[in-house]
Amino acid sequence: MSKAFNFVFVSICLLEAVVIIVGNALTFCVFWSQRPRLKGTYYILMNLAVCDFLVGLTETVILACSEKFRETTAPNRSGGENVYGFWQGFQTFSSITSVFFLALISLERVYAVLYPLRHRVANTSAYIYSIIVVWALGICLAGIIFLKIYYANINEIAFVLSTHLSLFIALLITCASYITIRYRLRRTASSSELVEGRIHNQLSVEHSLRLSRTLLVVVAVSLILWLPAFFVYTARVFCLRCIPEPAVWVVKTLHLANSMVNPFVYSFKMTVFRDALKKMWRKRRANIEIKQPQKDKMSEEIALIFIAIYVVEAAIIVIGNTFTIFVFWTQRFCLKRTCYLLINLAVCDLLVGITEPIILGVSKFQGMTAAGRRKKGNMKNLLSLLFTSTQVLAFATSVFFLALISLERVYAVLWPLRHRVAKTSLYISSIILVWAGGLCLGGMSLMELYYPAVKRRNVVVATSISLFISLVIICASYFTIRTRLRSRKPASGLMVQRNQKFVEKSLRHSRTFFVVATVSLVFWLPAFAVNITKEFCLCFPAPVIWFASALRLANSMANPFVYSLRMPLFKDALTKLSRRRERNFELRSVRKSIAANVNQGPSQML
Repeated sequence: MSKAFNFVFVSICLLEAVVIIVGNALTFCVFWSQRPRLKGTYYILMNLAVCDFLVGLTETVILACSEKFRETTAPNRSGGENVYGFWQGFQTFSSITSVFFLALISLERVYAVLYPLRHRVANTSAYIYSIIVVWALGICLAGIIFLKIYYANINEIAFVLSTHLSLFIALLITCASYITIRYRLRRTASSSELVEGRIHNQLSVEHSLRLSRTLLVVVAVSLILWLPAFFVYTARVFCLRCIPEPAVWVVKTLHLANSMVNPFVYSFKMTVFRDALKKMWRKRRANIEIKQPQKDKMSEEIALIFIAIYVVEAAIIVIGNTFTIFVFWTQRFCLKRTCYLLINLAVCDLLVGITEPIILGVSKFQGMTAAGRRKKGNMKNLLSLLFTSTQVLAFATSVFFLALISLERVYAVLWPLRHRVAKTSLYISSIILVWAGGLCLGGMSLMELYYPAVKRRNVVVATSISLFISLVIICASYFTIRTRLRSRKPASGLMVQRNQKFVEKSLRHSRTFFVVATVSLVFWLPAFAVNITKEFCLCFPAPVIWFASALRLANSMANPFVYSLRMPLFKDALTKLSRRRERNFELRSVRKSIAANVNQGPSQML
């Protein structure tokens, strides 16, 4: 399949994954906020939303990380296969458990329609036990994949058949359940004149039937999007070449859409869901003054723990990235032009570490329970907004530089000769362009201070779209590198050995920078999802928001550790600095002893 098709499908899958993560997180928050009013059925829907959330998260990780470099980073080593097997098992766990919860919902609807009185007085423990059983079944089927890693004699066909047989049984249960509901509805319609006196019971039955129809739509849409992937993946086990690669990508996008559609169905068909969304929206627009006290109900002990974590992370960020800048600057002749991008990335992370303690001292630590908008005449609020905008500038520019590094690696792998003779001015222009983009986003966050008509939500959406575009560029770039590495044939002959060594060195750098980008995105994605969701829904407790901020800070802290573990040049520089420091200590001790002997000489002569 061509590179253009690869880029299109990767972009579609990433967009679907982000919609899945945001939509199901919002769904879970809506159902959780309405749990005193809702009954046991909604606990199953919350667990289904959790499964779909895991589907979106694991599909993104497999697409952007494990599948991408599985064959390039030691395909014959057990470590790479173990990592890929872990993510494949986690993906199977979330996907299968989602289908099992659809079957459980269908069984619960049959019980509600056939035995409405028993369903109304059913104990909550029955729902809890059924949810535990479904999770246990998903874990058991996912554990078979881990057995394949350690026991190679397990037949893959037997594993796939057992998994697909379980899914087929769940499909039969779902279809049989809704056929039973339809048969009961026809009988209820024909005998409606016999229940004219049971008005209260009739209303309860009608409410249960409306909910059953809504859940039927959920299950039907999910199965329509899931069945093509079920048949294609089963056929590929017995005939790998029968299904072309574009068809596999199409069913993958449909499989992701299965976990994406439920929040849209709830918003169109479920009155409780729409009412909860409207209440959240009205509460946000009508009473902004109460937003901060509701969001920041957190004990002082937990707040102090998070502040201590922030301070420690900021100190590590400042020390680690300062040392990284020093090492790369001293080794810039060995790394050539790529080191300029890494130095600028370290400068962005350094700014994040410097601004975080200032923001804590000016805003968070003093205004932990403060509420309301910032006023123009308040100097503390002005400083807080100024340093927050600086941190937005540094953080956004850091993500932009990750995207720029990924594009530079694509250019180095696809066109190595052109990359070797590329002008330094091209790098300088791209660095200036990235800083300009970060300054634009940082300036947008300051517009709220001088232009009240500019809403914070619009600024957050614009910033999030820019960061998401960078995420797509990063994932598509490394996917292109993976595709090129798979299609590249080993070189032969004496004339290409020197160029081959250069290409291998470039590939090692690409793998190192891929690890840097992957670690950064793993720490960044939770904060990305939380920050977008909290602008539209006040459903995250304060510890979750603070924990996401701690992960976001860890994004700027992890790069020096990755360099020290993955980059020999960085380790050599560390060794040289430690040796030079030991020599300086020895020279100081020698000088002190010489000075002591010189001072003792005149005293003895006297």
